[in-house]
Amino acid sequence: MGSLNIPEWSPDQVAEWMSGLGPKVAQYVPELRDKGLNGAKLLTLRCDDLEYLGVNIIGHQELILEAVEHLRNFLLGQYLKVMDYMINVLNIPTKNSQEN
Repeated sequence: MGSLNIPEWSPDQVAEWMSGLGPKVAQYVPELRDKGLNGAKLLTLRCDDLEYLGVNIIGHQELILEAVEHLRNFLLGQYLKVMDYMINVLNIPTKNSQEN
């Protein structure tokens, strides 16, 4: 897969990631790829989106949504690390420090 820039993932990269979630999820991969589920859409998935995409079993929806939540948390952690680096290492002032 390579890229951690999840919002930029192609449908093929999303399919690769979803295939790693196990056989209950992997069965949906071809249809999700065909419907163009990319990284940006993946990060905003909701239950009704999954129904539209053909994932109708509630337990399978829960597996996918839980995995997507972990992905969002990972992405948030990466953004926070970058912000921390910019503020503390590069000494880039924040809006609040500029007002003082």
